Amino acid sequence: MSLPGPPPADLRVRLLAAAPLELYVPASHPLAGVGRATLSQLAVFPFIDSPPGFGNRLLVDQAFAAAGVEREVTLEIADIGMAASFIRAGLGIGFLSHFLVKENAGLDTVQIA
Repeated sequence: MSLPGPPPADLRVRLLAAAPLELYVPASHPLAGVGRATLSQLAVFPFIDSPPGFGNRLLVDQAFAAAGVEREVTLEIADIGMAASFIRAGLGIGFLSHFLVKENAGLDTVQIA
């Protein structure tokens, strides 16, 4: 279970793992090799993400909302493990935990400023 914030008071949880989200782009993308980008700079590109309500989607949506920036999610996939393949194919960019990316070939990461 992925929680975008503190658990509800009546839910007992135990942390099993924590992994930061990283922005992945195709190796041929204009942001590949730039190192860092702002959320405003990212907003002009199409995103691949989970459907609304998924924990990772909530976190990213909250970050963009807090920055006052809108982004467009052009491809929603319930199996977020498939996102790296879609990003590699150039269908969009996306935030993923590193453990979901089995092979970095054809991908680059961008730090968020």
